[in-house]
Amino acid sequence: METMNTAIKFQDLSPVHREITRLYVMGKTKKEIAQQRHRSLSTITNQLAAIFLKLEIHKDTELAVWYFRTIYHLSIIPLEQIVLLIAILFL
Repeated sequence: METMNTAIKFQDLSPVHREITRLYVMGKTKKEIAQQRHRSLSTITNQLAAIFLKLEIHKDTELAVWYFRTIYHLSIIPLEQIVLLIAILFL
């Protein structure tokens, strides 16, 4: 059962949270994001926790699903198909 808040759009996140989300979903580690943004690892960890809280999600995969649904307007596609699309993108 999905628990993510699909009503929140990408533009509803702050510019910083949008960039952190994009980098994280594209495979950057928290450490890499911290280095790229010239922030501490704990700052990035806290910002990701705030993003997860706002979106009402608990897993990295849920963040990826939410991201691709909002960026590519895939809300009408079932979750299983989105997960498959994401898997194909990263093969």
